[in-house]
Amino acid sequence: MAKGKIKILIIFGTRKELIRLYPVLDKIKSDALFEGIIVTTSQLQEKLEDLYMLFGIKPDHDLNLRRSRKSLADITNLALSGLEPLLKHHQPDLVVVQGESTSAFVGALAAFYHKIPVAHNGAGVRTFDRLKPYPEEVNGRLVSTLSDLHFTSMAQNTEYLLHEGAIPNNVFVTGNSIMDSVLGIVHQKRNTLCKFMPPDDIDAFKMILVTCHKKVNWGKPLKDLCHALIDLTQAYADIQIAFPLKSNSDVRDTVGQILKNRERIHLLDQLPYEAFVEAMARSYLIITDSDCIAEEGLALRKPVLLL
Repeated sequence: MAKGKIKILIIFGTRKELIRLYPVLDKIKSDALFEGIIVTTSQLQEKLEDLYMLFGIKPDHDLNLRRSRKSLADITNLALSGLEPLLKHHQPDLVVVQGESTSAFVGALAAFYHKIPVAHNGAGVRTFDRLKPYPEEVNGRLVSTLSDLHFTSMAQNTEYLLHEGAIPNNVFVTGNSIMDSVLGIVHQKRNTLCKFMPPDDIDAFKMILVTCHKKVNWGKPLKDLCHALIDLTQAYADIQIAFPLKSNSDVRDTVGQILKNRERIHLLDQLPYEAFVEAMARSYLIITDSDCIAEEGLALRKPVLLL
């Protein structure tokens, strides 16, 4: 172990990973025993600036993989070559990775090559189908093999890791860190949703928050969902729909053609995370195809319909 502060290098590649890692980053930042080095691979075509501002985080290094996101092999090669000099320069005592992304796998692999211990937050998630989800299922198994410390959200995940050969004393049930992030934001009560929806409507009707972005739901499933939302608003005069849309044209075009200018249906641009958490907190029901949003909604004790 290095003298002085314990140097921890934290790697993330996506918005979801940063949200889950924020409680860890916050604890490292507030403890004088540790020095945190934050590295993002920017693996996806996602904006992270609103999260940086919300969490008070500024990455020390950005590999900016979004510039050359062609294939999993490209992401793997670029991330490995980008992390190599950083590990040599900083020589951390521990590398922390999150979840099952390719960034998590490559981060663990790069640390292993340098004989640096790896801590895995969100460990032990399994479907036992190598191709569902792809490539996350295999990434998660590989990260577990490369990790020295495993932090799981529930006892079932611990059992999977022990079955795979993890050392029992190195597995810790810490709960789902996304709950800490979401609840921390809700308790701040900043009331930012009114910037994106008519303020008078927010409290006038019960809100159903809807998201649907997975490619498997494009086309007929998404059209069916839109028609069902129209049926709901016609059947219940006391509800409104809030439907934030990402920049993907396939989703926006389909939803816009069916739901544009419909009464009590608000089609919104993608919300900053703070406003989205407020929307979840104000919701009567959440309908989504995102496992992450489902977890966030349940953390807020909201009923969630997972498509």
